[in-house]
Amino acid sequence: MKPRKMLQTTKAKMIKLFRRRAMIKLESSDKREFKVDKRVMAESLAITNILTGPGSHSPIRVPQVNGDILSLVIKYCRRHAKASMSNDGADEDLKTWDAKFVEVDDAVLFDLILAAKYLNIKSLLNLTCQRVADMNTRKIPEVVPDDWLWTRPGKPKKLR
Repeated sequence: MKPRKMLQTTKAKMIKLFRRRAMIKLESSDKREFKVDKRVMAESLAITNILTGPGSHSPIRVPQVNGDILSLVIKYCRRHAKASMSNDGADEDLKTWDAKFVEVDDAVLFDLILAAKYLNIKSLLNLTCQRVADMNTRKIPEVVPDDWLWTRPGKPKKLR
């Protein structure tokens, strides 16, 4: 099968799969299960690839993400899926919601980055990385490693 035809077939399967409302189960690393609408998790390319591939998919294990972070990721996906389904120009509301969503402590923010990378949610990855960049914009380079507990070559890691 040619790559272009394969891509069209995959798109057709995705459209058919996500047209009907159906729930999927996601299982986090700490064995918590979440029931989510398939259309909500279409934000994640990793989940979409699992759902369009062959085989049974219940529950879909997400071993790299704990339950608390997975619930935040699902909350993000629900909000963005809802915004993409309604075309009433709520773009400014979504930007405001996104800004509030990433106002979390550093550990949660980095866990969200890792989850977005693992689940292949580009919009969430961009949002969380932008938040980290914004947090460091007005700092001098010598201070940034101390804030994030990074080690510089030849210097021991300091604990707060």
